[in-house]
Amino acid sequence: MKKHISVLSILVLLIISTQQSQAQGSFWGRNKVAKKINRDMKSLNKEGLNERKMGSADELHTAIYLAEQFAKIGLDSLQSPAYLQTINVPTLRMAQPKTMLTISGRVFTLFSNFYPISQSSNNGKYVGPAVNVAFGIEDPGLDRADYTGKDVAGKAVIINLALPADQKSAVRYSAWEALEDRVAYAKGRGAKAILFYSSDANFIPEGKLAKVLENSNIPILFVTQDLSDMTDPIVDLNVDIMLISEMTQNVIGKINNNAKTTVLITTHHDNTYTTYEDLRNNSRSVASFLALANEIKSNPKKFGHNDYVFASFTGYENNKIGASHLLNSSLAKSFTLNYILSIDEFTNLDSNHQILTLSGIGSSPAFTTISKLIIPKKINTFTIQNNLESSSESTIYYDNFFPVLSATAQSKYTADSKRAKPGRHEAKMVCFLTDILADLDMKSGEYKKEGVPEGAPEKVLTTIPFTRILK
Repeated sequence: MKKHISVLSILVLLIISTQQSQAQGSFWGRNKVAKKINRDMKSLNKEGLNERKMGSADELHTAIYLAEQFAKIGLDSLQSPAYLQTINVPTLRMAQPKTMLTISGRVFTLFSNFYPISQSSNNGKYVGPAVNVAFGIEDPGLDRADYTGKDVAGKAVIINLALPADQKSAVRYSAWEALEDRVAYAKGRGAKAILFYSSDANFIPEGKLAKVLENSNIPILFVTQDLSDMTDPIVDLNVDIMLISEMTQNVIGKINNNAKTTVLITTHHDNTYTTYEDLRNNSRSVASFLALANEIKSNPKKFGHNDYVFASFTGYENNKIGASHLLNSSLAKSFTLNYILSIDEFTNLDSNHQILTLSGIGSSPAFTTISKLIIPKKINTFTIQNNLESSSESTIYYDNFFPVLSATAQSKYTADSKRAKPGRHEAKMVCFLTDILADLDMKSGEYKKEGVPEGAPEKVLTTIPFTRILK
């Protein structure tokens, strides 16, 4: 009899354990997640991976390690080489001595009398007439017709970068204030080169060339002297800009459920920090990101309504280059996005007072049907915010009209490394996020941009009703 009771007790415990593991992560489930996080943290902190500056050998080795983990988890590769999305990052643009300019036989000196600007092509020649189009503004509503009656197709144009107004009425021309807008319009009229000058010292472009790969694809120079009296001069110019770039990479994998919508989950693996503890914090975020990928892959019944794309970015400290590159790539355009979850920062978690913060802006069909979830007792505080930190990678998603949740975790007090158990506290956060994502997966749908109220800024998004996530 005792033997039968013992067997029955074991079966009951197994059933209870299984049920618990399906919500918040059971002790056994969390322990398994914690062990994986601990292993990955140790690997990410070891020699050869611990100075992950963008473009460095350590960063490359880290990307390869992440690709190997993606393969072990069973994610599909969307790139060649496997999982790696390579990026050429400019490190230097500098005008070379062959850059030259003559106007009607008069020789101008590079840097003293003229210089190429950031929007210029890196190489380009033009010999022929230049048409003076005053301020380069064509706008009937402002009663400006600087291009009317002038054939600029296949020719160079001369443009005054200042605005045709005094300070009181300058606001009328604010739509034309940006240099890029006048470049785009001149190109649209067929201009093959642009010579800018300015009658107002407030409208002189910077001489330092931006480190970018994309440009206007036509030579553009700024001349430091007044060109207003030149009507139809003959221009001979050459632009020669040296571009030096280095190769870096995002790491991208996918769970393909053949769903109509995609959830994008992101973090970043590059690191420019100087202290070992800062490095460990970045490793915590990356290891937690890998653990979350493994949990979602291991539970197909809970996560079958969306495809899941996992992207670890480079260039976090370099204007979020990796995130921008993915969002502007053909790969991202192939997604029908539901929403984005960004694991921004899992910092030094200890046993004192852990705080999980979920913040974000946007509107997604998934966000409107989130049920109430039970807060794990050992997560002392769960806070919600209806905004994003300006330095956060998530702001790039918002700027591109994508709904985004940003998860951060920290301890209220200074961590005591002797008391902290590596991976255990991170595992609680990961299991809780897994539950939130499983709940979100119940409602999938294509994200549609909200209608913009008349007179409102373009980037208006409906705030996520976070109070419906947890109470």
